[in-house]
Amino acid sequence: MIRALVENGRLLSLLIALVVVAGSGALVSLPVAEDPHMVNRFAMVLTPFPGATAERVEALVTEKIELNLRELPEIKEVQSTSGNGLSSITVFLNYDINEPEPVWAEVRDVISDAQEELPEGALPSQFLDNRGYAYTLLVALRSAEGHAVPRQILQRYARELQSRLRSYPGTEYVEIDGEVDEEIIVEVNSAEAAAAGQTVQSIAAALSQYDTKSAAGLLENSYGRMQVEIAGDLDSLERVSRVPISSPGAGQVLRVGDVAEVSRRTRTPEQEKVLHAGQEQIVVAVRMHPERRIGSWQSGAMRELEAFAAELPSNVDTEVIFDQLAYTEERMSHLMGNIAVGFGLITLILLVTLGWRSALLVAAALPLMCLFTFFAMRVMGVSIDQMSVTGLVVALGITVDNAIVMVDDVAQQRRAGLSRLAAVQAAVRHLWLPLFGSTATTILAFMPIVLQPGPGGEFIGPLASCVVFSLIGSYLISHTIVAAIAGKIIDEGERGPWWRDGIEIPPLTRAFDASLRFALGNPRATLLLVTLLPALGFYLIRGVPEQFFPPVDRDMFNLEVTLPTRTSFAATEALVREMDEVIRAQDGIESVDWFIGKSAAPFYYNLVERRFSAQNYAQAMLRTSDFRYTEELVTHLQTILPARFPAAQIKVRKLEQGPPVEEAVELRIFGPDLVRLEELGNELRLLLTQLPDIVGTTSSLGQTMPSVSIALREEILAGSGVRPAVSAGSIRAGLDGLLVGAVLEGTEEVPVRVRLGADQRSNTTDLETINVLIGDGRGSVTTSLQAIADVHIEPGIVSIPHFDGRRVNTIGASARNGVLADTVQTDLLALLAERNFQLPPGYSLEFAGEMAERDESVGDLAGSIPLIMVLLVVVLVLSFNSWRLCLLILFTAGLSVGLG
Repeated sequence: MIRALVENGRLLSLLIALVVVAGSGALVSLPVAEDPHMVNRFAMVLTPFPGATAERVEALVTEKIELNLRELPEIKEVQSTSGNGLSSITVFLNYDINEPEPVWAEVRDVISDAQEELPEGALPSQFLDNRGYAYTLLVALRSAEGHAVPRQILQRYARELQSRLRSYPGTEYVEIDGEVDEEIIVEVNSAEAAAAGQTVQSIAAALSQYDTKSAAGLLENSYGRMQVEIAGDLDSLERVSRVPISSPGAGQVLRVGDVAEVSRRTRTPEQEKVLHAGQEQIVVAVRMHPERRIGSWQSGAMRELEAFAAELPSNVDTEVIFDQLAYTEERMSHLMGNIAVGFGLITLILLVTLGWRSALLVAAALPLMCLFTFFAMRVMGVSIDQMSVTGLVVALGITVDNAIVMVDDVAQQRRAGLSRLAAVQAAVRHLWLPLFGSTATTILAFMPIVLQPGPGGEFIGPLASCVVFSLIGSYLISHTIVAAIAGKIIDEGERGPWWRDGIEIPPLTRAFDASLRFALGNPRATLLLVTLLPALGFYLIRGVPEQFFPPVDRDMFNLEVTLPTRTSFAATEALVREMDEVIRAQDGIESVDWFIGKSAAPFYYNLVERRFSAQNYAQAMLRTSDFRYTEELVTHLQTILPARFPAAQIKVRKLEQGPPVEEAVELRIFGPDLVRLEELGNELRLLLTQLPDIVGTTSSLGQTMPSVSIALREEILAGSGVRPAVSAGSIRAGLDGLLVGAVLEGTEEVPVRVRLGADQRSNTTDLETINVLIGDGRGSVTTSLQAIADVHIEPGIVSIPHFDGRRVNTIGASARNGVLADTVQTDLLALLAERNFQLPPGYSLEFAGEMAERDESVGDLAGSIPLIMVLLVVVLVLSFNSWRLCLLILFTAGLSVGLG
């Protein structure tokens, strides 16, 4: 083949054209994104259980679902929180699961089977497996300046935009944040209803009988057919008011409107809200399919958005509040600039050392190697992102070696008087095995990263893969195209001027020769000198702090606010609005978008939506005018916000690389007793506050909320023939209300809820006066709750967290900006040892957070190292046919690590 390439210029040209076309075709078709696509191994199971305490939710819902889930071997861990009225379970799959869809199907089946075991009153479980990725585009709809458009109207426009973007090719998922739930509220007047012998439940039952939206059948004959429907279903507020509920006397009909007020309003308490500069807005979050190129997809999506915005009324504005394409282009621009600088430096160095012909040949080979890499990326399914392009930057200085050695050897063979063909053949015969050995060992050095399982390997793996592809391309191209062209363009004869054959510095040559003579003449002294600095490096590495996941230089950062669990949505919103004014007054803040009641739409790859229907929680997406302001602002806000708002737990953090973590340092305390877990957690939090680098602590246990306990007088109930569960249902109907159907308005259904008025369910006195229906089967009467029960207030547990089925109290510590988690954990371990902190029997402690994720990633990375080392030794021994040379090379590699 070498002969054919040297003697047949057409074959050489066709080979070059093949590499160019294959690489260029791959380059224009490869998916492009900011970050590598990682498999979603995270899902949530939400099961509402209205009216139930945390203890009942734990025993009757969470534990039953958890028990079934843990039977699946593909599940790595299960975390859960049993709160008042809601069970939230988070499922994580094993890292060796690369196709999660079949496993999620199994999980759905398990959850479906578990529904039969759930108690009466528990609502169907929701399974969310699509919240593990960052969104590509966030579009806000808000009122134009000088106008006040209700959120209900904005929401309808948002749904239209959602429909358009969802149907756009390449769109994977579209979500709406900040939605408001509308309801038809039937607020019953307790006194008037009691006078008529009615309760909330009886009125709800009457309304449900009139919600007849199903067809009654077909009339068919020889001419055609007609559908039969029952008229009079619920289709308006006025129709709901006219529904009869009883007949007090002859010719008299008692209707809903006689004992209740019917109105259309937003659901209270609200579940979520999104704010921008204090103004309410609706956010449409759009995610691109990972197999698409972000530039082409987003240009089309923006055309759809522009066309949609042109159809909106003048009082509604749209704004793109997050655009991943801008960050992708900026990051790619920097990386491509690095490649250009590296290419220029390599060319300049080669021009001085090899001469202009050899330098241009090696420089021309670099683009061919890059094109080969793009083709290999296309074949192996690696996309263009920050990691793969970084891999190309890393590979520049490595892949050029094969071409340099090959060109230099051909030049030496030509100077020795060999013909062009003979020089190329001699160089290839001489170099193929040594260069194969060096290429193979370098590839093996990157293989642990390629083989690393889980999110860490999926994120950094493209970097190593691109280096491996580049090395393979470098070896093949150097032994074919580069060698053949070198034989054609390099002349035989003695060395010429430096611009033709490279620079030569005799004093430097003599100095190097002298150093070699000294080394060979004094082997012991030389060995001591070359090992001294590497040994010192190994000694000093013990004191270097570890940071496996570095922060990101970005003009965005994240802020989370958590208030006491008993805090209402209105109180959370009020605090957020006040905090928003403080934040926006800081220099360098460009914009602040708040998501109240739920997690923010993920705008970075390791942010995960984990909070839903959390009235005491808010998260903000903050953008600065320049990324250089981010560091200063994070540090400043970590200081001023906790001092200004002491009632809230506030976390201000820069965006970081790596897997998602709640806190820099976390400690999990396992044990059976919730009170003892809380006490131990408080002891740890007290110790953490003594560390100077800690700006805040959190605990998953310890928050309480006043609970109203109703002790039914069983002797009265027994005499009336009413079971306690019936009374509980009556109370829940009055407080939370009952859904009895829906009013159909066009294509939208507005649910109808029956409950007591707000002024009749705001305190314990109102609760005692709630009327319930009791009877013995022959008749029934209404009576107030205080006549059949005793009402008193006591503290109640807000939530009960589990980790893999065990009760746990997770203590989190937020580190001061710029302080490494390794430093905090080291200081904490020293403090625990100093204070002799010990756990009672039956309780255990483990570290989590950033350092635990680091240890897990390092463990995954090291898992394949023994096999790689064996293969490395095999390659070296086979390449040099010498154990001694193999050990010498490994010893040299070890010294280089120490110097590093």
